[in-house]
Amino acid sequence: GRAGRMVYAALEDLQGESLATRLKREASTATPSLPLGEACRLIREAALGMAYLHEMGVVLRDVQPANLWVTSSGHIKIMEFGSAHDSLDFLDDADSIPTDQADELRWNFDYVSPEQGDDDQVSDGRSDIYSLGSIAFHCLTGRVVFDDKNPLRKMIRHARDSAPSAMEFNSSLPQPVVELIAKMLSKKP
Repeated sequence: GRAGRMVYAALEDLQGESLATRLKREASTATPSLPLGEACRLIREAALGMAYLHEMGVVLRDVQPANLWVTSSGHIKIMEFGSAHDSLDFLDDADSIPTDQADELRWNFDYVSPEQGDDDQVSDGRSDIYSLGSIAFHCLTGRVVFDDKNPLRKMIRHARDSAPSAMEFNSSLPQPVVELIAKMLSKKP
């Protein structure tokens, strides 16, 4: 908004924690995954938010648990738009656009879509869906899709290897949920 000559931004005062913080806390428990109902509800809310953004021409490109906020009332807020592409990109000041190296450092390779490793300029809403599928896998199994300490190997595995079935790591998952995650993690958008 604007008050006289002063330009301001008003932000919601959010209480809660990032999904990354929640997943780290769960990792140290006997069952490292989120409860099925809660995980499905959070992923659904994130998907609905992303669908709205995609309809507006915004592709996030950096969907990861650190960028999803779980409010104290248990709802998801999409937090980070620093890597987003939108239909008005041509208006950006060339001096303020991050370099390719800065973009690469911002990514979390546990959730990066296969096409982003090749050319992140071709990513679209389906890239965000792949990343959300990686988050769903993590929420429901307690582990990332490709567990590897080397970020380059993770990116290559996301690009080339088939994702393991979530059922391998959580046998109590309903088959429709397992199939949905597999569809979200398909290599060809």
